[in-house]
Amino acid sequence: MADNLKAGQGAIWVQPDGPNTEPKYLGCHSIGDVTIPKGSKTLTYCPDPASNGAFKVSGSYKGEPGAVTYTIEGVMTSTRDYLETLRNSGVPIYINKAYSGRRDTFLNFDRAFIFPSSQPSQVTLSNLVARQPGDENDTLFGYEMESDDAIFAYKLVSSRVSITEVSDIHAIAVCGEDLAEGSWDLLRKSQTISSRPASILRQAPRTGQMFSNR
Repeated sequence: MADNLKAGQGAIWVQPDGPNTEPKYLGCHSIGDVTIPKGSKTLTYCPDPASNGAFKVSGSYKGEPGAVTYTIEGVMTSTRDYLETLRNSGVPIYINKAYSGRRDTFLNFDRAFIFPSSQPSQVTLSNLVARQPGDENDTLFGYEMESDDAIFAYKLVSSRVSITEVSDIHAIAVCGEDLAEGSWDLLRKSQTISSRPASILRQAPRTGQMFSNR
């Protein structure tokens, strides 16, 4: 079972010049909640013939989802932040989550969230001027972002599948890459290559084809 990911194991990246350009690491920034709408269901009604003045549900339809929304917060410094240079056409924003390793390495992630067309809808500046010593704190900014979509990305890993149990095999079929899932009738008619029992089964390298080894 995988360990739980923590908020402190995240890193934010942005491509301020758009896709296929160099990603920039946003070090002293944070993202809290991300809202991903899925579309609301709307019910339709007809008069209920069994009750005067009442209605019953006759059907429903689902509306189109709205924009993905989230807020990036950071500390203002004397230099311009990458978020202040975002294009109006939208830029990719990445949240990389990693159990270990350097945060400022773009490809270091165990799971990632990608917002491919992010645009700021509103900017909030906080703590610009202190009136008394108790109000002294960092000057902050918050970029309320909207994106057309949210992509969930996972790190690809390779593993070997071994057969640990021996039993008789009465038929062996080869499933090619071009065979559509569910085309089992065609598979049984054209690619059944053996009907004799076999006691050992091994996996062909690279293709995933299964064949007997006698």
